[in-house]
Amino acid sequence: SASVESEIALKFEFRRIVEFLDNVSNPSNILNGLDDNDTEIQIIDFHDLDWSIYVDEQLLESITVYNIIANASDGEMVIEFSFFISTGYGFDEFNTTLLQPSSVKFNVEITNFPFNETDSNLAVEVKMKHETETENDEEIEEDTEDEIDGISEQDEQQIRYSNSSVEAFFSWIKFYDADGVNKTVVVSPVSDDDEDEFSKRKMYFNFIQAKKIFWDPKVGVSRATTSQYVPADGNTSTNTAFGFEFIALLLIPIVGVLRRRNK
Repeated sequence: SASVESEIALKFEFRRIVEFLDNVSNPSNILNGLDDNDTEIQIIDFHDLDWSIYVDEQLLESITVYNIIANASDGEMVIEFSFFISTGYGFDEFNTTLLQPSSVKFNVEITNFPFNETDSNLAVEVKMKHETETENDEEIEEDTEDEIDGISEQDEQQIRYSNSSVEAFFSWIKFYDADGVNKTVVVSPVSDDDEDEFSKRKMYFNFIQAKKIFWDPKVGVSRATTSQYVPADGNTSTNTAFGFEFIALLLIPIVGVLRRRNK
């Protein structure tokens, strides 16, 4: 608001991809999800890849949408992240996702992963670092803020982080596209990260074998000031949104890291 400033600092890092064999004989096994009892076949660390990055700008429903694309390849495998930043409320080009200035929507696309086993799965590791005050953070919730507000008609999950004045979230659609077929993403619970002294926690998002995997999560802050948007059904609804300047600050450090890595 005009009289109050709030700050929350979070770091989400997509760190690596793990091909693994699921140990279904383990009594506490996460079915089709990576856990400590599974066998890791191969690991591709994103820090070991050479990344390219470019920015595209387009006018969509009278708002400006910035699309920042980062991709890397290794042989025939291609990994691509597409980030979407919006200066206002508007739907994407397929009219299925509402872009808003309080969040960054992004796509994760994995093509031609070089599987070594025929019955293995893929796990994408996400590391998280935060300094929030609440004790009940990182529980996987079945209802997201967008679902409750009627902004999203997708079936979503999220984890939230909060301090005394503001909340932030990492949310994801529960389904992904595997070679044109909708599948349910398997989420391994949030756990301690003992390998990285700079990261506190980690979790895995798990996928079946496919030539092309496409998934679209979102990261953002809880809306705090009132703004209007017009959903696809034409009924005007009042919701809240932080200003565009917040998201600019949110994404620039990510871009900076990729640029330094590319150089």
